[in-house]
Amino acid sequence: MKLLLCAAIFFSLCAVSRAADVKYIYYDDDFFTEDIKGPKKESDKKLKTDFIPWLRQQFYDSSEKETIAKQMLAFDWSMLARGFRHGGIGAGMSFEKQIIPHLSASAYFGQAFVFKNSDGWGCYTFSPAGFVYYYPISRQLRKFYISTGFCWDLILYFGDVPESASASSFSIYPQAGWKFSLPWRFLLDIFAGYKFAFNKNGAFYGNSADILGFGFQWGISFKHYMKKRD
Repeated sequence: MKLLLCAAIFFSLCAVSRAADVKYIYYDDDFFTEDIKGPKKESDKKLKTDFIPWLRQQFYDSSEKETIAKQMLAFDWSMLARGFRHGGIGAGMSFEKQIIPHLSASAYFGQAFVFKNSDGWGCYTFSPAGFVYYYPISRQLRKFYISTGFCWDLILYFGDVPESASASSFSIYPQAGWKFSLPWRFLLDIFAGYKFAFNKNGAFYGNSADILGFGFQWGISFKHYMKKRD
């Protein structure tokens, strides 16, 4: 009798294992939970091909699954590179902070110093700017964004130039890019934009205007977002 009972239990378990694919079983506090993987539904297949559901999923993933990124600091490598290329040194720093979900504001300041060149002049540059960012598929400072900024650039010359020689410009700088999540609260920012200078004053000696980066721009930068405080 016991032998028949054991055989009945064995065949019942085999039948259950064929009927459902048990992905995992784990113990949580005082109960068991199963994740049963059944046949794919038509709605699941459609989810992969429809753009709107994919966009909605990106929105929820950014707000529920990833580390909170609401403010960040970034070093401007392009200002450093342009300074070196023109025989000097440069640095830039930006701070971005979320205003409301999907929207943030950023303050930027860059400065460069170019040593006297063969033409006998050098210069200082000052570049404060402000930007507004919009993240359509993320509630945080990550993934796709579009932005626009207002820039003021000032160059002060020294050396073999007229006394108090200077030049300035005001620019609008629209951009678009994508911020990819990296470990240790870093983001990889790939972007492109165009800096429209609509008001230039004074004389730009030599190629000094190149330091300010007018026209089409693109770049890759690393940004670090700050840990949220409770």
